[in-house]
Order: sequence, then structure tokens, then C-alpha cells
Amino acid sequence: MNNTDIFHILLYSIPEAFAVISLSTVLAGSGFIWKRLVIMGLFIGLFSHFWRLLLSDYILNIIIYTIILIVFMTFYRLGNDLFARAISAMLAISIYLTIEFVNLKIIGGLGLKELGIEN
Repeated sequence: MNNTDIFHILLYSIPEAFAVISLSTVLAGSGFIWKRLVIMGLFIGLFSHFWRLLLSDYILNIIIYTIILIVFMTFYRLGNDLFARAISAMLAISIYLTIEFVNLKIIGGLGLKELGIEN
């Protein structure tokens, strides 16, 4: 593992995992239990980076992410039942992906010249 991998894990994967897990637990009605959120965020953030490197199919990555999130929510008893956990995990991931898509469209629409980044 080189410095670029560590940079991507710390800057992208772990904060993304914290955002998705926090949103998912709130949607499930469990609230914030910080110790559980930190453990889940670190684990899912670290491993999501590595399975993304191994799997090139984006949809498969999302499915694996959803399944692992549901498993962790079940293990920590976040949410009332399996249906609530599954729905909250899928909604959280969908909301996160929508926000990410909109942000990338906004940033992409600005162009490099407006951001002051030119070759």
C-alpha cells in the first residue's frame, strides 16, 4: 500500500462510510451511538476501498456496500427489524449517491478555468 492509497482511504472512503452509516442509522430511528458508528465507519471505509480496487463493476460495489451495511446494522441491532435496516441502508446509499452526483455535476460544470486550475 502506497501513500496514494492511504490518502484515498482517509480522504474518501472513511468519511463516505461515516456519512452513509450516520444517515442510515438516523433513517432507521436508532440515533447516534458514536462508538458503534466509529467502528462501523472505520471497518466499512477501509474495506470498501479495497473491494473497489478488486471489483471494477460499480453496481456490484454498491450491492456489496449495502449488504455489509445491513449486516453491521443487524450485528449492532440498529433499527427495529431487518426490513427497516434494509430500507434505511438502501435509502442512505441512494441519497449519498445523489448528492455526490449533483456535486460532481456542479464542479464539472464550473470548468478548470473558473477554479483557477489550468495546465
